[in-house]
Amino acid sequence: MVANGFGGVLRAKKMPGKIYISQTATANSKSLIPHDPKHYGTRHRSMIAYCWNHPTALGLVISQDGDIRVFTRVEDKLIMWENIKTQQYLRNKSQRKMQV
Repeated sequence: MVANGFGGVLRAKKMPGKIYISQTATANSKSLIPHDPKHYGTRHRSMIAYCWNHPTALGLVISQDGDIRVFTRVEDKLIMWENIKTQQYLRNKSQRKMQV
């Protein structure tokens, strides 16, 4: 794995008009919720632009507050997943507490 940048702003002329948040592990039309990419900050918009312009890219944005977001382009849509592993970990952790 090679990091192409750290702490930089990626400027791109092409940005998608919408991104889609997937509620499931596999992005399908029923699980996608459209969002405006302008709603997000600099790091997210940089990754959105990069993944939109590089269709085979897989982008990760890891926030200081613990949020992890993953981006990739699937055909004509840019898909975002939020906290995939951390949500699973937290669910499992809370289930273990309930069993005790």
